[in-house]
Amino acid sequence: MPVSLLPVPAQDQMQPAGSTSTLMMPMQRVEEMLPALPEQEGSVYIPPMYTKPRPLIPRYRIISGVLSVLIVALLLCGGVSYYAKASGKLDAFQRFIGISAPPALQLSPTATIGNPKPKEAGPAKDAVTLALLAAKVDENGEPFFPNTVFLPNTEFYLVANVVQQKDPSTISVKIFTNGQPYKEYKEDIQAKSSKSDLTKLKLPLKFLTPLAGHIEIYWEGKLAWRIYFAVK
Repeated sequence: MPVSLLPVPAQDQMQPAGSTSTLMMPMQRVEEMLPALPEQEGSVYIPPMYTKPRPLIPRYRIISGVLSVLIVALLLCGGVSYYAKASGKLDAFQRFIGISAPPALQLSPTATIGNPKPKEAGPAKDAVTLALLAAKVDENGEPFFPNTVFLPNTEFYLVANVVQQKDPSTISVKIFTNGQPYKEYKEDIQAKSSKSDLTKLKLPLKFLTPLAGHIEIYWEGKLAWRIYFAVK
């Protein structure tokens, strides 16, 4: 069979089913197909949720805290004031700074102070031969104007004659005012070879307010005399 020499148009070859073809695309086309990137992001505005600023600490907590502090301070001041008044320190502090004057002395009325009882002798009366109160005493210890009633703020004397023994001894004088111990004195008596020797005691006394009292004289711990007196 003769072969035709006429030109035949080119036909696309058929691709088998299920096969994919790979096409090469120029880079310029790829860049044109990509989305454009934003040059700069814009700021986002968020509207405020409230217009009034909220306090860090609620108001009711502040008020309750202040009230608690005031209550504690008042209780503390009240306790301190009660303690100072009960213990007497408040009056002393007021007198110290000059707010209040010291309380006036309450003088006992003279009508309640009676006349003193007679003096009483004790087991050791022979060791103390003389015991009395006097308004004056001379240089030798001799009493003048013996008495048991004296004026306030007036000096008087206790006079006692003690017989000196062969051994040393001790004389004690206890003073009581209105039934309460006031003062106590002691004196040692030296030993003498003769019993005729005497030791004369002279004790000055003075009281500013009216009172009733008594004096006890002891020799070697034994009661010699109890003398009653009054100041009015």
